[in-house]
Amino acid sequence: MRKIMSLFLVSIFICSYAILSSAEYVSSYDGDECTREYKYEDDGFFSVLILQDGDLDSEYFCQTLRELVKDQIGEGETIKEISLSTDHTLHIVIDWPADFLEENFLSNADLAEARFSSITDKILAYQELDDYWDTIVFTYPDGEIEIGEESIIESEYGRYFDALLLDEIFLGI
Repeated sequence: MRKIMSLFLVSIFICSYAILSSAEYVSSYDGDECTREYKYEDDGFFSVLILQDGDLDSEYFCQTLRELVKDQIGEGETIKEISLSTDHTLHIVIDWPADFLEENFLSNADLAEARFSSITDKILAYQELDDYWDTIVFTYPDGEIEIGEESIIESEYGRYFDALLLDEIFLGI
């Protein structure tokens, strides 16, 4: 019976792969869990773990998301937290040393806007991830912003949050 079940799961994986090979992800099954692996233009992969009840394993999702965006911050800066709450709010907390701003002639708001844009641009490049979050709460040393997916702009250049809106939020312009 175990061998039959294993063959069944392998055949589901192969069928899923064949059906979805033109799509953005492939699903594989292991007992009560389904791993959905998204393939991206830079030949990287982003995996999400979906439990039997259909819920996302948010801890696994956030660890993988952290790996996806780790290169979007500068030297001396840290991503302190990435978490996903049950209401589909994605929390991103970043930090940098106070003297970093003085050395680079930047304000907290300027650097926060730049980091928000680089991190969220990376996330928004993968539209498949929209299913897992509705709002992003971005916390930085001197503030916090909240922005929803309704503020996403799509153009020939990709998906992003509107720069004028971000200037208004971060800089009060």
